Amino acid sequence: MKKILILQPHEDQARAIAKFLKSYSQEFFIVGGIFGDSEDTQSIPYFDKLEKVSADFVFEEKNYDIIVPTASFSTNAILSTRDSIRIGNISFDRNNIQVFDKLPFLDKVEKLQIPIPKTYKNFGEIHEFPVFYKQRYEKGGGSRGIIRSKAELKALSGDKSIFFQEFIDSVGNYDVGFLAKDGIIITMFMHRALYNWPKPGGSAVVLTELYNKKILEYSSIILKNMKYSGWGLIQFKYCHKRKDFVFMEVNAKFWASIEFAFLNNPVFLKELFGIHYEPKKVRCIVFCNRLANYGFIEYTKLMLRYSSCYKLFFPESIKKLFLNLAPVDVKKNHSVLEKMGKK
Repeated sequence: MKKILILQPHEDQARAIAKFLKSYSQEFFIVGGIFGDSEDTQSIPYFDKLEKVSADFVFEEKNYDIIVPTASFSTNAILSTRDSIRIGNISFDRNNIQVFDKLPFLDKVEKLQIPIPKTYKNFGEIHEFPVFYKQRYEKGGGSRGIIRSKAELKALSGDKSIFFQEFIDSVGNYDVGFLAKDGIIITMFMHRALYNWPKPGGSAVVLTELYNKKILEYSSIILKNMKYSGWGLIQFKYCHKRKDFVFMEVNAKFWASIEFAFLNNPVFLKELFGIHYEPKKVRCIVFCNRLANYGFIEYTKLMLRYSSCYKLFFPESIKKLFLNLAPVDVKKNHSVLEKMGKK
């Protein structure tokens, strides 16, 4: 039996990987690796064991057959001590994390003649609203949102960790999840995110499958120029003003909606873990745990609107929905209540 360490096991992509490994193979003993006190240690479905890990523990490869970083933090942590991460047939190279430094990478993409949003490098350049802001360097999560006035902009003027872009006012985003070797796409799955949480640029809530030749062309140019090897997700938005797709970012990690790709394209897990299964051909999916953040009324409306879609539930979905119905004081004390529960 192969012993596999999946880092940051509470991330949705970590749980998706564990779920598919357990569902289609009996050869994996799966350990969830938790960094410090950042996550709780209660059991998670499909994981055989949870352990707290330190850098020294994680990088002792002799303890595990496979180590899987699932989000930006763990990907960065492993690549701080080595040149690549190998899972099955795919090697993820340190070169990929150049995309975490977003301003220089946007410059590189623009030189490839691929549209990017107008990007502001200092506050004095901003005269039109709304504008979008996000992290300068990807660390996982982090601030992002929409600024609609000079007053709101002024409130963020001291934050050096963010930068600003033209707000592309179109519904959702268009994403390409992929595996690549030396800049060539080995396999991919394309989807459109219709709703996100947080709403301005968070993880996808409702997604539909799509295929768009132009998006694939842009993605191929970017990956080939980088000589990208590994896994990741490229994000675009459609700009009505340009009548073209606009590059937003590359997520050099396993992405939060990866279960949608796994359901439709078994090549991902064949290349990474050598497991085989028949695709389900799911055309639309709702991540109900994220949708619960919208509150009861929107949750109900969207569940009815997308009633024919595949529904993905996690146990915390009901808990989140209850909290969004609860009085404000209950919401404020939620973290205290959780801590009491852990004891």
